[in-house]
Amino acid sequence: MRFSLPAWAQRLTESGYQKVHDGEEKITHGRRGVLARIRNSSSRVKIYAGMAIALIFVLALNMSSGGPHLPNSNPKEVDAKYLHILIPANKRDINLCKTVASAAVLKYPIPTLVNWKKNFSDPVFGNVGDSHIGKIKGVLDYLNTLPADRDDDLVVLVDGYDIWFQLRPETLLERYFDINQRADERVQKRLGKTAAKTEGIRQSIVFSAQKKCWPRDSDDPACFAAPESSLPKDSYGPLTDTKVDNDENEYIKFRPRYLNSGVMMGELGSVKKFFNRSVEVMALGQHKGSDQNVFSQIFGEQEYQREVIRERYLSASKRFSRWLKSAFGMKEASVLDPHPTHKLMAPAAGAPFEFGIGLDYASVLGHPTVFAEYDSEWVQYNDPASIEQASKKLGISSQHVHGLPDDIACSLPPFWSQNPDSDGLPQDQDWSNVTLHTNLWTASVPAMIHHNAHINGMKNLRQKSWDKVWFQPYLRPLL
Repeated sequence: MRFSLPAWAQRLTESGYQKVHDGEEKITHGRRGVLARIRNSSSRVKIYAGMAIALIFVLALNMSSGGPHLPNSNPKEVDAKYLHILIPANKRDINLCKTVASAAVLKYPIPTLVNWKKNFSDPVFGNVGDSHIGKIKGVLDYLNTLPADRDDDLVVLVDGYDIWFQLRPETLLERYFDINQRADERVQKRLGKTAAKTEGIRQSIVFSAQKKCWPRDSDDPACFAAPESSLPKDSYGPLTDTKVDNDENEYIKFRPRYLNSGVMMGELGSVKKFFNRSVEVMALGQHKGSDQNVFSQIFGEQEYQREVIRERYLSASKRFSRWLKSAFGMKEASVLDPHPTHKLMAPAAGAPFEFGIGLDYASVLGHPTVFAEYDSEWVQYNDPASIEQASKKLGISSQHVHGLPDDIACSLPPFWSQNPDSDGLPQDQDWSNVTLHTNLWTASVPAMIHHNAHINGMKNLRQKSWDKVWFQPYLRPLL
């Protein structure tokens, strides 16, 4: 039986989707596209019926006579049996319902609620006393239930009460792989390919990024050793990375550079190693009731020690070049330089502080709105005039947003349905016809929106903006 591919399906196949013909489905990184393929095992894998239908549809396209040959050479394969969506939450809340509903609409796998009905002051739970710290132990407990042969699975960890999913899982996956590839290239350029390969430095965990280093002290490695953002140096105009005279937020012109714990994505084995280290740091009792405090410390220590590794592998010619620059008053600054207040670390042999952590500087996986309260607006891409108006409202003189990102345009349409005639959904609408939360400064459309802004009562946006999400008012038929 041969299928006639609609235009959007042709775009899907052209963007790098690939069937792996070895009897098992895998997450495959193509040139531009990524599809989470799930092993068919009812005892170990539960997925939304809608996601199953979508998968069966794509498989059917491949099994058709002379099925489409998908262009991709030497794809990177991640033998992932499952995409785990973890949501730390211990009690009922309408905002938790919104997080879960938004994931369901977009056909993500059924999430696992971590710490459900847990009492964080209970001695059995370790007397952690706080849900943010309890999150660390709860997530590790879940990860430890999974066997070692699942270490290549992918994990998405999101806060439970202020996250909304906005884009398809295939878009999230594609961006995750792309972020890691670009980060590995930057690290190899900074440290050298020999150092990165010898010490096993490869990014496999991605956290959200925010503009202010918090809650760590500015003299802590989490702050002063954090790498520069990969965004252009003029992302926020001539005042980029400059504190401004703004009583509400003096960091509003900063590029995101520091770890935010609201969204994390990574390979299960790497995440498990990272959370084991997090429990060790937590046991020191200096966490201030914040998981972000713990995670930032580990990230800062990693980045500091990466500079130690860079120094160790520096070639003779580069050492001479550095000496020559210093002799002429052009010394290159280093986080390892003596400093009157910085908390310097002792250089470590090998790479014991390496956890493969990196940040989502462009906020394409998840966008934390804290310290970025006026970066974004809800816009429709088929209405350029409204985008121009929204940009001017935020003080953007030269418009940065000029079209819908390709990875969104090529993903499964927002109102795709197996039963278009009976569902009553607007099948004729594509992603350009729906309202999307967009960072108008960086032109990024995040896969998830993190409503953690709190100044001027902005937490209320979880209620006030719910009707702006693209799947309203079709939430029920989409579930």
